[in-house]
Amino acid sequence: MPQQRDSKRTKPLYEQTYEALRAAILSGEILPGERLIESNLAEKLEVSRTPIREALRQLQLEGLVQVDRQGGLSVTRFAPADIVHLYECRIALERVAVSGACRHATDLEIKAIDMVLTQIESAIYDNALKLDRQQILDLNRRFHRLIAESSGNKWLISLLEQVLDKILLFRVQLHRQDADVREMHVQHRQIYTAIVHRDIEKAVHLITAHLMTDQERGLRRLQALEAQERSS
Repeated sequence: MPQQRDSKRTKPLYEQTYEALRAAILSGEILPGERLIESNLAEKLEVSRTPIREALRQLQLEGLVQVDRQGGLSVTRFAPADIVHLYECRIALERVAVSGACRHATDLEIKAIDMVLTQIESAIYDNALKLDRQQILDLNRRFHRLIAESSGNKWLISLLEQVLDKILLFRVQLHRQDADVREMHVQHRQIYTAIVHRDIEKAVHLITAHLMTDQERGLRRLQALEAQERSS
């Protein structure tokens, strides 16, 4: 976990602590279900318990930290019903995003989306770009964000980012084994083509099918992990 002691701080200590904890959670350094003990975290980050407490409160508001059965705090661990609800939210937001992109995306914004897809193609097909699986998934997330940015709806981006953070944490819970990056990329290229042609109906259909497939794959993997845990 990144250390916080720095004589040239440019951000408040609370903000640095929050960013360090958030990064540790979303990277899987602190795993879903793991207890978050203020004193232990303060020792690791070399800060007092006050910024730790403030950071945990913010992370709890964002849904990345939750109260566990013992009344303490732990990294959020998702149940199947949580994933269904999260994807309901994501599908609603991304349908708005692609329909807005079909109407409002500029040539420059469309080019930026294409550049991300080209990077992914270089990584997974001809190996010209040396990227690991997580870097490809990060590019996939950027693809979705760029569509939202091109939609003309300034409120959409922050709402979508909140949902995407939780889905990223869900992938950590699945040990990042749920995503088929090749299949995902093919679907992304189809969505991109619909946006280029300003075909709202097709773009909305494709993004819905894409996210439903992603949800179903994740749920199957989650159920398999839960069954494995029960039998061990």
